[in-house]
Amino acid sequence: MDEDRERTGARVVRTRTVWAAEPEPAHLSFEHLDETDRAIIRLLREDGRMSNAQIARELGTSQPTIRNRIARMTKGGLMKVAAVLNPSAHGYACDVVFGIRCEPGTAEAIAERISSRQYTLYVGFTSGVYDLLIDVLFHSDRDLYGFLQSELYPLPGVESVDVMHVIKAGRVDFDWTVPMRLGDESSSGPPRPGP
Repeated sequence: MDEDRERTGARVVRTRTVWAAEPEPAHLSFEHLDETDRAIIRLLREDGRMSNAQIARELGTSQPTIRNRIARMTKGGLMKVAAVLNPSAHGYACDVVFGIRCEPGTAEAIAERISSRQYTLYVGFTSGVYDLLIDVLFHSDRDLYGFLQSELYPLPGVESVDVMHVIKAGRVDFDWTVPMRLGDESSSGPPRPGP
């Protein structure tokens, strides 16, 4: 290298390129997505096991680009790629929704206690008749009865519980989507009920 410098009189300067990036938002929203991000989401919705290499080929970009974008969207709380199991195929044939009325100031503690249960699917804080709406899976009605008697009814702050045993699911949609563009209802998930 010294010989080349002497012969040409050129100066060798070592440089390093540093890319300045926008700070990552704590939680992303659809305003943060470009067409490539939307295409990645679309492809993963079609096949959640699609490899980064395959996605890159489909979109005409590089594997690292796909990997970085998936990591950004996952870290930003915008998406999650996960396997979804059929509960009844694993012995959880009893799906129960609970409407719970709580004493003032106790809903958070009750929700936290029930959320810690492994097969709690949903805990929602609601307005109206109930303070909490909760969906829990059980192997059997016997397990449901045990949960009511030993776990739910004795919780401090529980005023009343309405138990709604789901006897038939009219719709279970794990493929529900939100609009890929703000205000675009044409690509939204479940159809809205008509008049």
